[in-house]
Amino acid sequence: MKKFYIYSLFVLTLVASELQGQELREVFVEPERIGILNDRISGDTTDTGERVNLNTVYVLRRNGVYKTTGEIQNPGFPLYIRAEEGDGAMPIIQPAATSGGESARPFTVLNDIRLEGLYITSIDELGQYIQRILRVRADDVEMRIDNCWLDGSGQSAVRLDNVNAKVYISNSIISNMGRPSVPNNGRVIDCRTNTDSVVVRNCTVYNVTSRIIRLSGGRFLRYGEFMNNTIMNTGQTAIQLDETIETVFVNNLMINAGFLGSVRSDDPFEIVPVGEAAVNTFPDVEQTAIIRNNLWYTQPEVVAARPDTVVDRPIYSSDVFLATDLDSATLVDELTFSEPVNFENAPTPSAAVVSQMVIDQATLDNLDDATAPNWNLFGSPAFQLVDQTLALPWQFPYSLSYSTTDFAATAATDGGSLGDRNWPLKDLNPITDLAELLPAQDDWMVFPNPSVGNQLYIQLSDDMIAQQIAITNLLGQQMLEVSASKSQKYIGVNTSSLNVGIYLVRVTEPNGKISTRKFIKK
Repeated sequence: MKKFYIYSLFVLTLVASELQGQELREVFVEPERIGILNDRISGDTTDTGERVNLNTVYVLRRNGVYKTTGEIQNPGFPLYIRAEEGDGAMPIIQPAATSGGESARPFTVLNDIRLEGLYITSIDELGQYIQRILRVRADDVEMRIDNCWLDGSGQSAVRLDNVNAKVYISNSIISNMGRPSVPNNGRVIDCRTNTDSVVVRNCTVYNVTSRIIRLSGGRFLRYGEFMNNTIMNTGQTAIQLDETIETVFVNNLMINAGFLGSVRSDDPFEIVPVGEAAVNTFPDVEQTAIIRNNLWYTQPEVVAARPDTVVDRPIYSSDVFLATDLDSATLVDELTFSEPVNFENAPTPSAAVVSQMVIDQATLDNLDDATAPNWNLFGSPAFQLVDQTLALPWQFPYSLSYSTTDFAATAATDGGSLGDRNWPLKDLNPITDLAELLPAQDDWMVFPNPSVGNQLYIQLSDDMIAQQIAITNLLGQQMLEVSASKSQKYIGVNTSSLNVGIYLVRVTEPNGKISTRKFIKK
């Protein structure tokens, strides 16, 4: 996974310890059985039912998998969970399926919560999508998430049901929110009530079927800040802030915003004058929006896959307010860029997703075939089947570093790079030919190429039937034989047994035709 750097605004202090003058108590939780994390947190009480120590941090082991047997809740006490220090993969928190195949989301938040260095998913061990990862069900909650990876949810990463929540997310990755067959339900933060603050800094967000934040229906947000984020592949739109009193949206990379072809009706960025509820709550506060030094870019392969009827809409909503529209409102909108960005290895929606060929409630098999390479549960970079068991990721599959020569490398307000600064700039060869990005209609491909991790994907063209698939070295010696049915068009291959080097994927068809593609394992 990427190397994280703590941004100064998000140096998290131990507030509870300072208030009570107590030392932090560390409780190490061993991944020894299903439900151990639930039990250690809920059972950490005295004989009279009081918490043993409100200044407790639950430390999870690296390379450990923690299967939850129900919602982790924290009624009446703050909850702090982090990964242990040192090297190794992030601890994984995943719902287990209990009797009857039922499972529950990882967290119902009833008091302040702080999470650090964790991989958390709401896709259970049977591959079922639970609607949310964290659901806030109490007023005045403060949520701090740093250096985490929130991956896989049927609806949202965070849903706010109670008033005055404060959400701070930094140096984290958020991915695969929603399903393409039901695009309305994919969000990162879903505000269902009036919210105090939402701050997202130095994060990478990709594969969100609807939008990053949903704030609508007369609800307001007091302060919304999005700064130095890399946001890729939002399906319907990008940001829906609506009645936000104070907005800061600066130095972001917005790639493939509103990529879904058949639902390209929403403007990527929406904000409107505040309504009666916000004015009554904050009568003396001026509504402001600082929107500057953001790059909006749609990759050529996404444009090519869209139906001809799709027309790009303006970046900003027609309802975006100007100073002349509302006496108390001001808008600063400067330097909106649209130059290309050449990432080292980034997720791109498949043509099937972009053109929205799968728009109804398809079966899982059809959905997976049609939406490759992303949101494909059993063949995605995030999840795979190993001996018929759903395996979780131990390594981030992408690198969203981009070239030092790209315009975005020096386009931020401070002269530095746009987007998530946890990805170091690199000397990458710029892509100069569209043919390098787009295979011919009757072509087939392997990706990612170069392959950074231990997962490779083969996507055959519609008219190909694979009788045999093999991976050979450059001397023609077979290194791997790939199992695939003759009807498969999308095959995931575990390449952990291959050393770094150059290899060939060889596909033999029933008529004896042999086709090869070269790939590099880095």
